[in-house]
Amino acid sequence: MENGLTEHSKLSVRSDSPLAASNSHASGEESEHLHSMLRLARKLEHAHDYKAVIDAIHHEISLVLGYNTTWAYLNTDNPDIWHLLSAHESVGISDTIPTLTIKGDRFLEEVATSDYPVIVEDARTDPRTNKDIVAALGNRSVINMPMKFSDKRIGTIGTGTFGDEGVKLLNTPQLEYLESMSSHAAVAIDRVRQYQERIQAEKEKRLAQEKIAHVQRLESLGVMAGSIAHDFHNMLSAILGNAELAESEVETGSPAVEYLHNISNVSHRAADMCHQLLAYAGRHPIDQTSINISALVHETLSFLQVSIGKNIVIDKQLIDPLPAFLGDATQIQQIILNLITNANEAIGELSGKISVSTGLKQIDRTSLEQLTIADYASHGEHIFFEISDTGCGMGETTLKSLFDPFYTTKLTGRGLGMSAVLGILKTHQGALDVKSIKGQGTTFKVFFPVATGIAE
Repeated sequence: MENGLTEHSKLSVRSDSPLAASNSHASGEESEHLHSMLRLARKLEHAHDYKAVIDAIHHEISLVLGYNTTWAYLNTDNPDIWHLLSAHESVGISDTIPTLTIKGDRFLEEVATSDYPVIVEDARTDPRTNKDIVAALGNRSVINMPMKFSDKRIGTIGTGTFGDEGVKLLNTPQLEYLESMSSHAAVAIDRVRQYQERIQAEKEKRLAQEKIAHVQRLESLGVMAGSIAHDFHNMLSAILGNAELAESEVETGSPAVEYLHNISNVSHRAADMCHQLLAYAGRHPIDQTSINISALVHETLSFLQVSIGKNIVIDKQLIDPLPAFLGDATQIQQIILNLITNANEAIGELSGKISVSTGLKQIDRTSLEQLTIADYASHGEHIFFEISDTGCGMGETTLKSLFDPFYTTKLTGRGLGMSAVLGILKTHQGALDVKSIKGQGTTFKVFFPVATGIAE
């Protein structure tokens, strides 16, 4: 006999008796929970982001338990801070509490340390709850389940009622169902984390390979351009020398004088192009001096002013004094000229602004990797000048080809300006960062390693 009932009498319990109804209800609830967990497992198997995980969990909680709001917070590197992973809600959790500060909050401290569900029957009256949050969100019943993976707490998943939904608590089987769900959620979240980390690693690897290939392509072009420019410059020197000798032998007023003068002019222009090619190749000789970048920018702007459109405002923020850097002032000035000229042409006939500033910045290894051109630079203290405009901006295709020799969006026959900038950066161990949005403008920031002392 067990509990006063024989085996026969247990089998003979009437189907309409209270005991039979209770067993039937429990059996039905367990079956519902089992089917819910099976549905959830199938959905989580295909979830590739955190939102999909929370959406799948919320769907089952809403369907089985009747709660309309679900959220999940994850631990951060700071043990006192939780970050909102995702929320399926309409009460303002995402906007009001994207992060939670645990320390000093009685309720959250309990949630952060408990291995079991932490339940609040009514947040309005419970002394543990933060009444500012309750007032902002309208919390009523709150259930928080710890999420653990490999015995390590990774966060919490919660649900509850708000406002007119009133108070709604769960029975023991329902709480056990939620505990099982939190275990599934922890496994799915860790799998999504690993998946996203792998995708990010593959993306970074692909970008690094593209950058290496781009640098190698530019290096090979530089070697070729430098060799051609060097030999061609030698031939131009012979042409110029012979033209000058011929001019000295021709009588004044002879028609040949004009022809020889044209030969000299064109040869000088070709020689200038050779200098740009040599600069691009990083083989142009450097006359190193101590440079005050603010003074050099100011001087360059003063004689460029006449060529800048009257519709354009120049905004200068030049810091002085700054540490000096060693370099060829003529070549650095060429970078400034190129960037200001490009900014002027990008604005065109419309009203706009060119902002020019200088400053000092400490660049670490991580920051160096994020710059557009940093293959020749090293970490440490750098002076910089920044030139930004409100012009037409550049698209992704233009940005990718910006430093390729002879690539241009302007008149045919141009396109060595930015290539020369690249060569000058190489010879000065400099770096450059460019940001541009189509239709909104462009910003160039050029860095050079500082030398000892203050520039004169």
